[in-house]
Amino acid sequence: MPLSPEKITALRHKRHLTMEQAGEIYGFNTQPRQQWYALEKSVKGDPKLATVERMCVVLACSIVDILADDSPAMPARRRKAVEAVAAQNRSTPSGSAGS
Repeated sequence: MPLSPEKITALRHKRHLTMEQAGEIYGFNTQPRQQWYALEKSVKGDPKLATVERMCVVLACSIVDILADDSPAMPARRRKAVEAVAAQNRSTPSGSAGS
């Protein structure tokens, strides 16, 4: 299940958590910052479902929120919505969104 390091980082920042705080909430007792970094940056490849679920608890999100946009696990409706927003962002000049 490919994850998006960018989405994970953005969600952590949205919660105003440092990597160390996220690692401590996750439950790492030793080197919480380094261990969270490895998860966040997908250093260990595809994590187990239980690991992803625990990350979602820390980030207060759903699994779909941290999946890579090109992940085969991404629901088709969600993938189409993501693609539509990306296409709209490419075609909308900066600053004129929501006019």
